[in-house]
Amino acid sequence: MKSGGIRRGLEVAGIARAAGIGVYGGCMLETGIAHMAGLHMMSVIPDLTLGCEFYMPTCFLVEDILAHPFPEVDGKIQVPNSPGLGVEVDIERLARYRTRLWE
Repeated sequence: MKSGGIRRGLEVAGIARAAGIGVYGGCMLETGIAHMAGLHMMSVIPDLTLGCEFYMPTCFLVEDILAHPFPEVDGKIQVPNSPGLGVEVDIERLARYRTRLWE
C-alpha cells in the first residue's frame, strides 16, 4: 500500500530480495477490504522477514464495512482460503456511509 499498490509492492519486495534486504509489510489507514488485499500480498512474499503491522480499521473507524472482523487467532492474522479476498462486505453499513449512488 505504501509502495503504490499490490503490483508495486511485489516489485519493491523483488528489488529488496535482489539486494539481500529483508522486507517489512505495512499498511495505511484503509478499511478491512484493503487490509485483506495487503494481507494476501504479504502472505506470498518469502522475504517478509521483518514482520508486518496492520492498523485495524477498529482503531480509527467507528466501524468497518466488513461483515466479520479481521480473522485472527492467538494474535496472528489468518489468511482466508475462501474465494476472492475472503471478505464479506456488510451492505447495510456500506449504504450508511455511501455519499452518492451511481446508477
